[in-house]
Amino acid sequence: MELTPRRVLTYEPRVGLSASHDPLEVPAYETTRDRLVARAVIFGLVSAGLLALAAVGDWRPAAVTGAVMVVLVTALTFWALFGYLLPSRKYLDLPVMALSLGEGELLVSGRRVSVAVPGVEPRWIVARLPRPYRVLLAGERRLFLLGPNARGRVLIALPGMFRTSFGRVRTEPHPGSEILPGVSRTFGPAAQDPVMTAFVRAMWQSSVAAVVVFVLAAVPLIAVDLTEDAALAAAMVPVDAVFAVLTVLILLRLFARNRLFANAVRSQPWNELPAALDAPIKLHPLVWAVLRP
Repeated sequence: MELTPRRVLTYEPRVGLSASHDPLEVPAYETTRDRLVARAVIFGLVSAGLLALAAVGDWRPAAVTGAVMVVLVTALTFWALFGYLLPSRKYLDLPVMALSLGEGELLVSGRRVSVAVPGVEPRWIVARLPRPYRVLLAGERRLFLLGPNARGRVLIALPGMFRTSFGRVRTEPHPGSEILPGVSRTFGPAAQDPVMTAFVRAMWQSSVAAVVVFVLAAVPLIAVDLTEDAALAAAMVPVDAVFAVLTVLILLRLFARNRLFANAVRSQPWNELPAALDAPIKLHPLVWAVLRP
């Protein structure tokens, strides 16, 4: 008997089984958890040190600037850990359900999408999704669910993506919702794929936001440099140098990544390669950072 290899087009959860039985979901969850915990500890200690330094001495302006930036990053890290990742762990033991969406069953209002749930009583799942994921959902017209729990909260995953989002079951769609137009996703050049172009645009927008953050962070340092206190201005020279070097390195890395990805999408065709797995699947940290930011 001749066996025909199954063609795997994208990663998808296993419908009917709990996510905890998936060979990728639990290791991916644990990897992200460990990274966030380590980041929270490191940033927390740095924040405490900068705040202590800001309370004394001529380094106060630089320490305050650094402390504000690190505290913001620390707050975002704690939110990702305690507001999203750890609460999502209990959903991994629930069975995965799949929804295929027909005409009028997928609505959008700003960043919120409303998905019709089949059943006797009208129910809608309302979730907040970034634009690239809304475009992906409009093209695939499918999604995967974990839940709902006792409070009507669900965890949503899209085909081919490890990133998940929380949503809630409602009796009506979000106010002001309109039908989300479908998106054609034929197999062809990446530059003609609206999902790929939406992700490229989102990467550039996040990089521009990073530039704005660094510019705003540099304002207090520049103000100190312009002070009439010569001793304080001289003491700030190494701080300015370190800040400038870090800014250049981080922004160069961001823009180099974006340009590499954008050029590949714009000029390179898709190439399909066969693969044989002889070991458990493990995601490289760089790949994981792109798939599940």
